Amino acid sequence: MPLWLLFTLLSILGWSFGEFFAKKGFDDVTPVWTNIIACWLGFLVYLPIIFIFGRSSLVPINGVNIVFITIACICYLSYFYALSKGKLALTTTVLSTYPLVTIVCAQLFLHEHVTLPQTIGIGLILVSVVALGIQEALLQKERFVWGNWLLWGFFAAFLNGIADFLNKVVINQVGAFSQSLAFILIIQFVCLGNYLWDKKGRKLPKLNLRHLFPTLVGGLLVAAGTMAMLFAFQYGPATVVAPATSAYVVVTILLSFIFLKEKVSSIQFLLMVTTLLGVFLLSR
Repeated sequence: MPLWLLFTLLSILGWSFGEFFAKKGFDDVTPVWTNIIACWLGFLVYLPIIFIFGRSSLVPINGVNIVFITIACICYLSYFYALSKGKLALTTTVLSTYPLVTIVCAQLFLHEHVTLPQTIGIGLILVSVVALGIQEALLQKERFVWGNWLLWGFFAAFLNGIADFLNKVVINQVGAFSQSLAFILIIQFVCLGNYLWDKKGRKLPKLNLRHLFPTLVGGLLVAAGTMAMLFAFQYGPATVVAPATSAYVVVTILLSFIFLKEKVSSIQFLLMVTTLLGVFLLSR
């Protein structure tokens, strides 16, 4: 099995189950605290792995790459905010379109080739996701205002696609271990900025295991899945790895149907399937 595929599968497992637990955790923990907890747990996961397996691979990182990683960290903070909006099955479907941005950037700046199936997939995703949002708005009789789950989903998908591209650029230059070390250190300070910015969400959650357990598990799994993705970028092109990792959405949707008892209309289900087909075409 290629190493990029192994790390991609680990990323899929981490993100799918991580999203499920994080969504349950939003009943008691705000997105800003979910970000902070995930970053703290990520620190505990990343450092031992980096220094045990990659200490000899660490190299200095220049100022430009530090800026790229900082921008990527800021972009990633939108993830839990988007996930907290609307139904998990719908929001995660929109979030899973982030490879579209990564692929376009990789083609423009890394000169990675975009195939005809990927081009078709991009069009299919755009049409399906827009239709999905319109259908949900009609069912809920809601207006498209800031805070709407679809707008947050698009916003976070765009930012996460940019972040993945920037991380790929840095990894190409210094390797995954050096990038991961800088990433996990910088994001701690970015989370502090998130705390200072989000005045409404900074209220401390209840400090008992029953309320924090879903967030702790979700944050740990998402952090581990993100590290696996970074190493997948070490061994594979962004135009392949990014859409492959987005396959996590299939598992997340199944979990939302089975355990969260979320319901979607037949039209929404069809549009979710066409979105997933578009994501699949991105990997061709």
